[in-house]
Amino acid sequence: MRHLHFLATSVSVWGEYAAREQDDEPGSPEALRVTFGYSKDLRPDLKQLLLQMLCAGRNIPVLGGCVDGNASDKTVNNAVLTSLSKHMARYGLAEGAFVYVADAAMVTGGNLAAVGGSLFITRLPFTYAEAERVVSEAVQEGPWTAGPPPAPSSAARKAATYRLREKAVIIDERSYRAVVVHSDAGDKRRQKKLDRMLTASREQAGEALKAAGKVEYFCRADAEAAAAKLAGEAARSAPYHACECAVKERLTYARGRPPKNGERRVAKTRYVLEGRLVERAEEVERLRQAAGCFVLLTNVPTEGEMAHTSCEVLSAYKEQHGIERNFAFLKDPLIVNDLFLKRPEPHPRRWASSFSPPCSPGT
Repeated sequence: MRHLHFLATSVSVWGEYAAREQDDEPGSPEALRVTFGYSKDLRPDLKQLLLQMLCAGRNIPVLGGCVDGNASDKTVNNAVLTSLSKHMARYGLAEGAFVYVADAAMVTGGNLAAVGGSLFITRLPFTYAEAERVVSEAVQEGPWTAGPPPAPSSAARKAATYRLREKAVIIDERSYRAVVVHSDAGDKRRQKKLDRMLTASREQAGEALKAAGKVEYFCRADAEAAAAKLAGEAARSAPYHACECAVKERLTYARGRPPKNGERRVAKTRYVLEGRLVERAEEVERLRQAAGCFVLLTNVPTEGEMAHTSCEVLSAYKEQHGIERNFAFLKDPLIVNDLFLKRPEPHPRRWASSFSPPCSPGT
């Protein structure tokens, strides 16, 4: 068992489910609190419990159980980490003889301290400034190394291609390896955030350019100074767009009939700014590359029996999909979910293949 994968998911249920009593024994079925919490099923209107599982070989369960519906993934990870070494010792595995793989909820000061001498691979969330730093440095510095071969694509999903670059981060005064991963599939949430940033930058620069175009200057020198000032202000307020301005003459002619020679008399000459918005292509391209990146945090060594290359770190983390398939099985409404009261009448899918009519609610 080289890698142990841990994940927790919410299971939504129907029914009232009375609150647990204070004198319930911890760990007893009555002590499990089915209540409202953060719903990974996107059903915040339903009560839930959390299902947790630790697997070896991607999807072979080693440990599992249920916890309160409002329990935090961070707390659940801590409980597993504090007892992990004891459990693995039953299988003859000492600390450092296996790698604990978990999602980003593992990354807290308490959880990283609870790791002890165990090895781990997890995802560093962008709530940590170190994640933004190493992604920015990786995009600017390069070069990238090729990631693992892409998995076979399907009609529903195209296989992603990965590029890697390794950095170092310090969290709570401890140093870790950070593998920056760029995926051509990208992170949809980060891409949407980038699109919002570019839209805001474009609108802000456009408003500044429009306002500057309404001002008239008495001399060309003043207009040229205003153009330079506008370019500097745009760089600060709209960092992803530039204002390219040119000074144009605006002539006002005297009233009355033009003379016979056809030359109209100029009453006054003013100067205005005319320009256009230009996207800062290099800066935006760096942002788009950064938006397609995520960071893996690990303490596995680079040498020795448990050594992992950057490519092997990513491959181990991607094996989390095995435990996700286990959850899909356990949450199938024809298998496990029917253990919980959802409605007083029989489940409509339960009788889909029966030749006899569905039973009445009282049957």
